[in-house]
Amino acid sequence: MFGIKHTTKELPVIAAKVRADQKRAPKQGLLWQRGQVKIDLSTAEGRFELLVYTILSGAKVRRTVLDQTFQELREAGLVNSIRLAQQDLQDKEEVKEVLSCNYRALTSHIRKIQAIFQAGINVEQQYSGDIGTLYAIAAGDSGSVIKRVREFAGINLQASWFCREMKLAGVWADLDRSICLIVDPEIKVPLWYLGFAGVDSYFLRDVPVRECFQALERYFGGDPFPVLIKSRWYCQKGDSSLCKGQCSVFEVCQIRFREPAGCF
Repeated sequence: MFGIKHTTKELPVIAAKVRADQKRAPKQGLLWQRGQVKIDLSTAEGRFELLVYTILSGAKVRRTVLDQTFQELREAGLVNSIRLAQQDLQDKEEVKEVLSCNYRALTSHIRKIQAIFQAGINVEQQYSGDIGTLYAIAAGDSGSVIKRVREFAGINLQASWFCREMKLAGVWADLDRSICLIVDPEIKVPLWYLGFAGVDSYFLRDVPVRECFQALERYFGGDPFPVLIKSRWYCQKGDSSLCKGQCSVFEVCQIRFREPAGCF
């Protein structure tokens, strides 16, 4: 990235500091937030909203596009499982219009619309209107949980992302962390900044996913949460004074602005 490379002796020390920072970071709680999108995971309605958000993210789509599409659907009342389960033709046309105007993704809009409405049917019929009950129905078995989540059309590999967020929020706190393992930008960023992966990459998109998985296994025992929390509470805050004042690995990070830079 910027030519800073750490030795195999230094990386375990850096990883230990990242794990220690996890204990000091604020708890996320049941209010899930990503950019301007806020979802209350303490309610069945909010948990279904996160499911719809996940289905929308199960395609190659920019974050800003994803967020805008989701927000417009929510403002129109079209991320409600009860309403979607009714399969109203006018509602389908409205969802189609929102996706046509906003959702520039490498996937079929028709299939994505079908997936969203089918999710409403499945949650109402199989989970009594609350996707949160999936954990109890699966008897707490993590393998069964991820299998059931994957059954939702259009969710693809984002099933692990959904499980990760449900575990982090404490909704499904006892999930096995192995099923929550997914490499997305929130995982890539700190691994890249700290030299665990992509040391010869000049752009985040070029950081090999394989190297990220290897780094998580080698230095964090396959646990993505210390890295995720580092990313969420430091790397993505856009506040270099926060990093300098509170991040224990500031001095060995490839991004270490000495003055407030506004954002990264």
